[in-house]
Formats: sequence, C-alpha cells, structure tokens
Amino acid sequence: MADQDFSSRGTFRDKLAKFSVQWREKIDSWDSAQRGHSESSHAQTFWSELLRCFDIIPERINLFEKDAVRASTGRTGSIDVFQSGVFLGEAKSVGKDLDAAYEQALDYLRGGSIAQHEWPKFVIVTDFERVRVVQQVPDGFDITIPLDELADHVDQLIFLAGREVV
Repeated sequence: MADQDFSSRGTFRDKLAKFSVQWREKIDSWDSAQRGHSESSHAQTFWSELLRCFDIIPERINLFEKDAVRASTGRTGSIDVFQSGVFLGEAKSVGKDLDAAYEQALDYLRGGSIAQHEWPKFVIVTDFERVRVVQQVPDGFDITIPLDELADHVDQLIFLAGREVV
C-alpha cells in the first residue's frame, strides 16, 4: 500500500476503536427493555456512526430504510441500510441470531426488488455486540467480529471506504 493508503487505514482503525468503546458504553448502559428493542431504537445511529469511521457522510446519500420484497413472504419490508453494489446491512436487537439476520438479508435480495446490477458485494449483520461481514463471492470471507475487536478487522471493513485489500 502507498503511504497515504496506510495512514488512512490507521485513521480508520483509530476511528473504529473509538466507535467500539462508545458503543460498548452505550450497550452496557441499556436495561433489558432497551436491549430488547435496540434494533428499532439504535440501528440507524449505529450504521451512521460506523460509516463515519470510513469518512462516509450518511446524510449525503440515501442509504437507510430501503423498501424491498422478501422472497419468502412476498411482503415488503425495509432493509436497514443499503448502498447499491457495495453492501446491505441489517441490525437485530442485542443477542439475536446473526444467522437469521443474514438469511433475512438474502431473502430481501432474492425478493426481486433489487436489480441484479445493484446486488451488494457484502452483507453486514449486527446485534450491536457482534458484526458479521460476508463477502458475497465464491470463496469470499465470512467473519463474525466482536464489537470490541472491530479495529483489529479494519481490512475486512475497508470496502466501506471504497477500498479493497488484496
């Protein structure tokens, strides 16, 4: 990597470390009711702050609450965050099943509302305490990262900044 890319990577890493600490403090302050409703109460803030770690200003692009049909039900739902051709993100409440969240994301993709040329290269699902990142290509990676270790996995998330690690 060039020096500029390396320093950007370090900056992203530092921002992710700060993000993790701040979100750990938030989560630890939630009572059981707040934990049970964390998806509806905190998802958009979580996604916005995660994207800011990679210098994305979410208010400048239409990313949140994309309507999409679920293949399994034929009903319309909302994808939490979607960047065409890049990623789809779904948040669930603390402690919820990330595999089920991932299947929901795929269900939206199979539903026909998202054109093939818009399909994301990555799917990210989270329960706020863990972040699962799946690269949607044959032999792509599938990793679940504890919130407290996000900064150690900047390379698996750097695609959010429009970069790829080879």
